[in-house]
Amino acid sequence: NTGGKGRYFKSRFLQPGLVKYSFGVCVLENDTIRKFIDGFVGCPVIINHKDVTHENAKDERVGVISRVWFDENDGWFWGEGVIFDEEALSLIESGYNVSCQYEITEYSNNTKNELHNGNPYDKVILNGKPEHLAIVKTPRYENAMIAINALDLTAENEEKWITIHPNGEDGKGKHLLLKDGESPKE
Repeated sequence: NTGGKGRYFKSRFLQPGLVKYSFGVCVLENDTIRKFIDGFVGCPVIINHKDVTHENAKDERVGVISRVWFDENDGWFWGEGVIFDEEALSLIESGYNVSCQYEITEYSNNTKNELHNGNPYDKVILNGKPEHLAIVKTPRYENAMIAINALDLTAENEEKWITIHPNGEDGKGKHLLLKDGESPKE
């Protein structure tokens, strides 16, 4: 029980490349993500994808994103924030991960039949509008992950978490809290 305070989370949630939608396969490039990524700050964290409106936000929101950044080392966009809902925390502890949702606000059609890494695609995403981060069983982006109470480089946080790879049961990463003195290999 968090006593209403909430728990810190850190999440790897978006990367450039091919993205499949019901209307086709799109290319999402790093420069495009950089146009709209800061819009995720302040977005709600919810359980499963659904429309969040002004009217239902209070009921659907289980947390909030407070910061986003790009990690040059792994090629992913990351976010962090606070989750205060016990059900959401329980789902994360049981292996759920994250999937971000953004509205595609501008795109172009691939009329020249160009390829991305040898793969055909239908559209190029040119801009977007962030909507939420969802805690889901199956994320859109493979290897997306979320960890609660992840090491956040503050003196108050002595807990250390690891993610077991390959991605555990059902293709999910499994997050484990290290015991005092225990190494990741142990």
